[in-house]
Amino acid sequence: MFTRTEVIDRVVSKAQSDSDFRRALLSDPAAAVSQELGVEWPSDVSLRIVEESPQEVCIVLPPAPKSDAELSEDELAAVAGGGNRLDCIDWRTNYLS
Repeated sequence: MFTRTEVIDRVVSKAQSDSDFRRALLSDPAAAVSQELGVEWPSDVSLRIVEESPQEVCIVLPPAPKSDAELSEDELAAVAGGGNRLDCIDWRTNYLS
């Protein structure tokens, strides 16, 4: 089971040390991540990898919150404890099953 942070850390770390993986990641992100994690990336979830340069910085925004949306008990507990709301996502269950 991986959290979003664990997936990102693992992929970035491997891409920094393995040039073949980095090329595969930039060429076919879903296949490269699926192979690295040992799970199939769902076809209905888009995965985009962006390589920054000194002249370009990327900032990723989470989905805009719905004005009437409420946090689940787990999300509320994570936020109240100072955690990152996105860290409570179970990628294998929600995205990589």
